[in-house]
Parts: sequence; C-alpha cells; structure tokens
Amino acid sequence: MKKPCANSSPRVLEKQGYKVLQAVACAEAVEVWRAHKDEVHLLLTDLIMPGAMNGPRTGRNLVAERPDLKVIFTSGYSADIGRKDFKIESDLNFLQKPYHPQTLALTVRRCLDGSATK
Repeated sequence: MKKPCANSSPRVLEKQGYKVLQAVACAEAVEVWRAHKDEVHLLLTDLIMPGAMNGPRTGRNLVAERPDLKVIFTSGYSADIGRKDFKIESDLNFLQKPYHPQTLALTVRRCLDGSATK
C-alpha cells in the first residue's frame, strides 16, 4: 500500500504532466495568478492558509475574475470550515488530508474534465 502524501503534491502532479505553480500563502497565490492567469486552469489550495485570506476566499476571488477556473480544496480539517465561502463537496472538489497520490491525480483529472463543480 502506498503511503499518503500531501507535501509531495507538486511532484505527483508534475509526474502526471501538469505544470505546477506554487505559492505558500494566499497573497502569493494571487501574485502568481496575476502573472500567469491565462495559463492557470485549476487552483489547488488548502482551506487554511497563512495570511489574511483563506483558501475558499482566494478561490472565490479568482473565480470571480475567471468563472471557468476549477478549484480543489484540501485540508486535515473538515470541509465544513470552508463551505460558507465556497461550494465544497467531498469527492468533487475536496481532498481530505492525508491523501494518496492516485487520489490527487484522479481528483485533478475529474475536476479539469468538468466532473467537479465550483
């Protein structure tokens, strides 16, 4: 059985052929977005992020700019903490930590293919 991984998400996604742009906090994610928004198709964010904004609020702001942006949330906490800011549904756009690499890859693919909702 493979061990769960959350910290290795960028490597897992890059091995699947995705280009990954990383940010440590929401403010940095917004800066990355501004520089690369035409290239970004999906935001993968933790519900709880350092700084003034959280993952759902950041997702909501970016989706307001580009409604076709897909968003996946992840957390070691319950998805309930982000539901007031964003539509979050298990198995659609929420990954409970810890998760396995194949679960991450499958969720990303499903979300990009349109099987996940915002």
